[in-house]
Amino acid sequence: WQNAMNDKIDSINELLPHPEHKTMTLFIWLQHVQIDIDYFKLEHNKLLKESMSLLELVLWKIKLDEKEKSMLEVPTTKKAKIDRKQKKTMRAQCRLDCNATVVIENVLPFFYKFKDV
Repeated sequence: WQNAMNDKIDSINELLPHPEHKTMTLFIWLQHVQIDIDYFKLEHNKLLKESMSLLELVLWKIKLDEKEKSMLEVPTTKKAKIDRKQKKTMRAQCRLDCNATVVIENVLPFFYKFKDV
């Protein structure tokens, strides 16, 4: 995106040397630059959303692995068979316990530059 924007900015030097219709040329060029900026903001935000989703999944997976490891450490005589409902509840609780919201809120400001989109 940086190269595309630099090329767009440099293109004004090719357009402005022609004396006729400088104001209109500049106006049209600015509109094109704004369109490109808006496009790159949207793309940036799409990537951020995807990255934050992946981060949440990773944190959840870590919590699930920790829970599974702690369950394996329980002596076999005390192990009870876990049914689907209990497993589903455990997974949901791990998702809440992974604190993804807190982590994402603290990570996101480092990547989120476009606050007006």
